[in-house]
Amino acid sequence: MLLLNNSTDKERDGIFLRRIAIFCLVGCVHFLLPSVLAAQSYGPPFIPTQGTFRVLAVFVQFQDDTWDDPCPSDSLLGWPSNRHSIPKWALGEKFLAPKKAKKYSEGSLSDYFAQMSNEQFHFIGDVFPILYLTPQPFAFYTDKTKHGRGFLSTQIIDWLDENGVDFSRYDNDNDGDVDFILFLYRHWQHKILTPGTSYQGISGFGFSKSITKDNKRILGRFPGSGTMQRGNYTLPTSRSIVTHEISHYFFGAGHYSSIGEFGIHDGNAFCYAMSGYEREKLGWIHPIEIKRDTLLSIPDAITTNTYYKIDLPNSSDYFLLENRQRISIFEKGDCVEGELPARGLMIAHIRPRASKAQQITWIAADSTFSENDKGEASDALRAGDSLILKPLLHSRSGTAHDQLSIQVRVLRQKANRVIVRIKYKPTVNQ
Repeated sequence: MLLLNNSTDKERDGIFLRRIAIFCLVGCVHFLLPSVLAAQSYGPPFIPTQGTFRVLAVFVQFQDDTWDDPCPSDSLLGWPSNRHSIPKWALGEKFLAPKKAKKYSEGSLSDYFAQMSNEQFHFIGDVFPILYLTPQPFAFYTDKTKHGRGFLSTQIIDWLDENGVDFSRYDNDNDGDVDFILFLYRHWQHKILTPGTSYQGISGFGFSKSITKDNKRILGRFPGSGTMQRGNYTLPTSRSIVTHEISHYFFGAGHYSSIGEFGIHDGNAFCYAMSGYEREKLGWIHPIEIKRDTLLSIPDAITTNTYYKIDLPNSSDYFLLENRQRISIFEKGDCVEGELPARGLMIAHIRPRASKAQQITWIAADSTFSENDKGEASDALRAGDSLILKPLLHSRSGTAHDQLSIQVRVLRQKANRVIVRIKYKPTVNQ
């Protein structure tokens, strides 16, 4: 879930908490929302990371939604409230490709996952061509027990069924369950549908008992049959919200709390391209290992899939280096958000065995990156910048600590490449 403030994830209700305690489950939340968890006995990823994955996208608007700020109301970029139709940027193959292809519409969700996965994961699907305009104003759906988001989700599913949707198309593995539906709301107030909480999107539909359509079950909890998200005013903004929600199906409940806008699984930031750690964890990139003094010419990470890692002796920790040059369309933003905040060499300290929130931490050039930081230009190393990395490592005997001093210096930038020198200075504290 993508949160709207810095509050921590909480469980959605006491019933789910008890089920989690019994089954040791995980859940998922978006911007400032409690987790919605389901009784599952397996961990993430909950959807495939390889092959072709077909989904259904449905655009939804409350009948009294007239809010148009901050994007242009009469532009191909925006989604005007008075149009009462799906946005123009979702037409054709601009949002989702209907079938696997060698090349997708630039900036689409299909294009995004093809590039992030290095062509290993093809996220395709169907955009339902009719807007679901709610039969009641949104105040009607604030009743958590009778007309909340679970009720509305059920209404939309019934409407889709009445209008000819074949839900069996979205059971990719033929296990009897619908794999993924995207409910893309134009706008709702922060606390609408879930009184007392604020969020941008949430994984799960809010109903507990599964719904059967076309002999396929639609699961309303997480991990279940999809996500719902609001604020889909432009393609980049929608892509940011959707990719974050999907990240919970990749990585599970909670967030990487110190990743900011340089990845998609931080619940406190706009999402651009994925970080190297996220891509590596899904098997989509394979960083080049550095084990000695060296001089590197590092190209843009997103467009070349090139990353470097510095392994640490006798430790599972490592440093991951990625050059972010804002070449990719996925680092451009829109009228809601600008470009990726930093351009240059980014260094992440990776701790695979730490708690999830602490597994990735950016080491900012100006030493200012914090858990609540979204990112700024001074986080990246640029020509002339230098950092000394001094990780403490357990010795093999377990009685002493080895201290490894690693100097990372950006000598210059050549076009979109950064020329970087790595130097090691190992010392041992007895």
